[in-house]
Amino acid sequence: MPVLNSHSDLPSNLRSAFGKPPQKTTFSPGERFCRLVTRGMNTLESPWWIREREMLRMERHAQLGGLALHEVVRPGLAVREDWNPSMDFLVTVQLLCSAIGWSGPARHQNAADKGTLSRVAFLGGKEQVYLPNLLCDNRFTSPTERREHRGLPTPRAVVTSYRDLRRSRDG
Repeated sequence: MPVLNSHSDLPSNLRSAFGKPPQKTTFSPGERFCRLVTRGMNTLESPWWIREREMLRMERHAQLGGLALHEVVRPGLAVREDWNPSMDFLVTVQLLCSAIGWSGPARHQNAADKGTLSRVAFLGGKEQVYLPNLLCDNRFTSPTERREHRGLPTPRAVVTSYRDLRRSRDG
């Protein structure tokens, strides 16, 4: 199987999403990526991911500080609420093929364009990964059947877990 994104480069307009120049990285089959998602929003099409090891670090940081996971992830990756309002599920996917992506620290940015939050800055600094064209097979919604009936391409990753974080917030 060819390497995903082997003939691609990082679009110039996305370089500013990183606090330092991102590193072009080849990821191996089996590597896992995560993201926090809001229920009801399209969870698998965004090209922005977090390596599983970085997510585990953020989970430990949250536990040690008595914080909810989203209270560490949102400022660390500079994810505005209008992009991902509640961050109530943690999705983990596993690569099925080799893939090229770009990784580096998230750049700081304002929490909003207008209003009071426009004066609040998320510091960023946590590692993020731009991994485009990662068609995921969501085992929770029978994707094989969908592909067979709709002619969808072969997935490059499979969802391995979909964890509800609301329970841990509610006590």
